[in-house]
Amino acid sequence: MKIGYARKSTHLQDVAHQVDELTKAGCEQIGTVANSRW
Repeated sequence: MKIGYARKSTHLQDVAHQVDELTKAGCEQIGTVANSRW
């Protein structure tokens, strides 16, 4: 099983493109994080 992770670091970014690419790569589960700071 492939698991993917998409991260949005600013309000100008969108994770939709990342999620689409992860899905195309065969990820069955995808986690997302928005506006997080390290």
